Parts: sequence; C-alpha cells; structure tokens
Amino acid sequence: MGGEWVSRASFQVSFVSTPPYDWPMARPLHVEEANTYVQHLNWTTRGREPFFSCEERALACLNALEKERRRIRLDVYGFVLMPDHFHIVIPPFRWPVGSVVQWLKLASAYWLRAEGLIPNSPWARGYWDRAIWDENQLRNALTYIHANPVKAELAESIDDYRFSSHGFYEDGRDTILKVTRP
Repeated sequence: MGGEWVSRASFQVSFVSTPPYDWPMARPLHVEEANTYVQHLNWTTRGREPFFSCEERALACLNALEKERRRIRLDVYGFVLMPDHFHIVIPPFRWPVGSVVQWLKLASAYWLRAEGLIPNSPWARGYWDRAIWDENQLRNALTYIHANPVKAELAESIDDYRFSSHGFYEDGRDTILKVTRP
C-alpha cells in the first residue's frame, strides 16, 4: 500500500503507509500548504560545481525540465540555468512548492544519468524561494535572473546567453524550457 494525497481545504496532507511489519510509520505526517502566489525559486549544484558549463549537460538538463514541466502541467514565467545553479519563476500552482522543486530536480537528474552525462544527481539538497506579490516584483525577479549570466561574466549581454528565457521576452524566441507570459 503506498502513500496517498488527501486534500483538506487549502492544505495538502501526505502520509506514508506503515511498512509491511508492525513498526510505527517510517516518516511522520507531513503537511504543506499549496502554492498560492508567484514564486522565484533557486537551487544549486552539489558543492556549487559547474556541472552545466558543459553545453551538452545544460541542454540535456533543460530538455529534462521541459519534459517534467509538461508532465505536471507547470507554467513557467522565466528561468536561467547557470553552470552551478538554476532560477525559475512559476505562477501559483496546485501543489506545494517543495514538491514541484523535488519533481524538477529528480526528473533532470534521472535524464542526465540515463544519458550517461553524470553518475549522480548534480543538485544539492534544498532550495530557496521568494514570494512575488506584484508586477513590479515579478519584473525585478525576471530582470535579475536574466542579468545573472552577464554578472557572472558568462556572456557580454543578456542576449548572448542561450540557457535563459530572456529571448522569449525580447523577441518571442522559442526556448527549450517553454515559457508563458504572465
């Protein structure tokens, strides 16, 4: 018997069923509130290693993230994949932010390993999140993430960096990880 999700008002309650033996639950009851506002999320690679300075890995990672985005039906307002971390801005979503981050990290690690590009997950534990409450904060978050490659001296201008959503906002270019305009 596997765990189940039970919806209670605006909360998602998850639990793990008891093991086949008569011991207490393997993990305690876990309650997370569903995401109800725009989020700027960020997570890093293990040890801040520049796993994605290799173009092949960066493309494979973004393709894997796109597959998972479609699977869970997640809209994306903006993103940038840096050699040692990832930024993504997402609208309110029906599941808790922690679950969304977990799915995206697991899917990208799975496909990178399946393609033989890395032996283990490139991602460190945890993530950072910031609630975005208005259009000005959203504009600032998108400007910040799109300027990140220039600040890190990976590109001379934001137009030159290919692993971000800037091209979508600049002139409607397609991006590997599909973006939705807010």
